[in-house]
Amino acid sequence: MTVCENMKSTIFAVIIIAMIGWVCSAQNQPMPAKHESNSGYVGTSDVAKDIAKVVLSRLLTPEDFQRKEFSDAVLKDGVWTVRYWEPKTRISFPVVIQIRQQSGAVIRYEDPNA
Repeated sequence: MTVCENMKSTIFAVIIIAMIGWVCSAQNQPMPAKHESNSGYVGTSDVAKDIAKVVLSRLLTPEDFQRKEFSDAVLKDGVWTVRYWEPKTRISFPVVIQIRQQSGAVIRYEDPNA
């Protein structure tokens, strides 16, 4: 074998090993939830709260996100209104996130404490 053939064999082996590792790690990944915001219909308040929680985690600092403990979700006219607020130890108004039931699209975010 020439040096070039050895190099090609080595590169091929590395690629095969990397692909095997990628396939193995992909098989160990949990299946995405059926209620991700980009998958469409939001049928329950738990799903609406999960979507709102993801939105909050992206928009608030980690410290502020940790403080948001209590939530409720109400469906009215095809729109979920999810409210998150802090424990009674602090004075705060709820953060409001509205999610369209049919599409899962976030249509409103309001943080009166900001």
